[in-house]
Amino acid sequence: MPLQLTIDAMKGMFPTGDPAILNAFVRKQYVLDRAGILKDARRCAWFFANLEHESGGFNLNGFVKNLTENIGAYTHARIAQLWPQRFPGGAAEVARRFGTGPGWQNKAFDSIYGNRMGNRPDTNDGSLFIGRGGPQWTGRDGYEALARYLSQLIPGLGKITAEQAIGYATKPEYQPEVCVAFWMWKNLNRFADANNWIGLVVAWNGGKNGLADRNAKLAGNNPHIMRLKEVDRIAAPIEALPEKPKPETKPGPKPGTTAGGAVVAGGAAAAGAGIWTGDLLAAAMTFGIVAMLAAILIILWRRK
Repeated sequence: MPLQLTIDAMKGMFPTGDPAILNAFVRKQYVLDRAGILKDARRCAWFFANLEHESGGFNLNGFVKNLTENIGAYTHARIAQLWPQRFPGGAAEVARRFGTGPGWQNKAFDSIYGNRMGNRPDTNDGSLFIGRGGPQWTGRDGYEALARYLSQLIPGLGKITAEQAIGYATKPEYQPEVCVAFWMWKNLNRFADANNWIGLVVAWNGGKNGLADRNAKLAGNNPHIMRLKEVDRIAAPIEALPEKPKPETKPGPKPGTTAGGAVVAGGAAAAGAGIWTGDLLAAAMTFGIVAMLAAILIILWRRK
């Protein structure tokens, strides 16, 4: 039986998280259930621990501001530290290759991520398809996958492009779908079921980056996960279901007329039929009363 998320559990795991995001996870937990994430405590705990690390706890004003990687905050030294094999000359080499003026980070990302992760060489794909959303989707391949999964997870969305998926990746109300899409794309249930924590982390971001923080997030979240109760099923929220047509409560115009009472084209016959029906009924009732009185008078006359 699946576990049922509560707003208290979400606040406990994400104490500085944006309320709209936390409420969306509780309201749309059927999306998580669809992916099997709520099947057991381990899947659920590993899912949220990694999201907390990647998103900065869903704090929209944190270091992942508005759920978007802030590439403008990267320094020459930081880029050299992250990619030492690409820049053996350190920060000085990064500055020499990409300059120091406004937008140099975009040039660096276009070069570093160009021709990787589905990004096209000699384009701005590297700086366009940067980390976004709870899982920090990255690369054109990633955003194309996000587009495919969102088309399945968001009712009525239809087919969208990788560029269009960017707009959904950072919206608070769509974080359940955005995060579940990543989990499904990477097929991460298999690592949780095999109790392979390191394997899941590597599959998530390509290495063991931030492993210590992920471990800390996992340990801190466990008490909240363990308090979740099992339920028979996770139902979709009422607002996610198609609404039934509501009956008309205000009196409308008579058949064949407009709201102002004028007869519309083609409606005169219907209106006339209604009038004649009423007249015939009144005449029949009058005839019946007259006939009854006549019968009474005849009976009284015969008795004289």
